[in-house]
Amino acid sequence: MALPDDVIKLVVEINELSSDAERNITSFFNDLQLFETRLERLEQTSKECRRIKDVEAKVKCMEEFAEELKYLIERMDTMTEELNTAYNALRELIDIYHRKIKPMLGK
Repeated sequence: MALPDDVIKLVVEINELSSDAERNITSFFNDLQLFETRLERLEQTSKECRRIKDVEAKVKCMEEFAEELKYLIERMDTMTEELNTAYNALRELIDIYHRKIKPMLGK
């Protein structure tokens, strides 16, 4: 039994949404690896700052610490956006199947 053109178009759309979700999830995991590396650097900087006694040197260290924090916050925002995009694509894919394809197939 050949599938109706409408179903074929919806299946193509589902495949595209699935690919979008996969790309965003892959990007998330790549960013997560970088995030973990920078988080380790942040932890090391924190330890170094605590050992410093000189006020000027301590402030300079805290400036570096703040920059690392800023970077991590920006990364977290990007990672959250990637996950949201993947989630939305998956929800749309599921919705298309349940509301459109399934009824067309008589299920």
